[in-house]
Amino acid sequence: MKIEVSLNSKSLQERISKLERTIPAKVDNALFATAQYGQQIILDRTQKGRGIFGAFPAYSTKYALFRREKGRGTQVDLNFTGQMLSSMVARKNRGYAVIGFTRSTEAKKAYFNHQTRPFFGFNQLERNKLVTFFAKRLSL
Repeated sequence: MKIEVSLNSKSLQERISKLERTIPAKVDNALFATAQYGQQIILDRTQKGRGIFGAFPAYSTKYALFRREKGRGTQVDLNFTGQMLSSMVARKNRGYAVIGFTRSTEAKKAYFNHQTRPFFGFNQLERNKLVTFFAKRLSL
């Protein structure tokens, strides 16, 4: 039995070059989709009154009264006007993606809210979901 293998090295080199160009774009797209998914995890969890480590501590009595007087609920969801959470965005850069805020005033609010009620980040279960999500997006 005789097996002959022929190889068109020029064609193979072209296919390898094309693959090298498309891989970074696929990684960037998968990273961006994962950041968007992470943003949605934060928003959904916060709306339910939960932070990274569980339920948010209750609002102070004085602040709860203030919210009630302004027609807002007393459920701790970090949402008074909706501006802080609505300014949260995922951004794509080459080789990485980030979740941040579009306005510095809202980023400052988020920073101070995070000090007493950690919400901007992920627990281990959420990180595992993000890793699985990224892997699935990368293999498409």
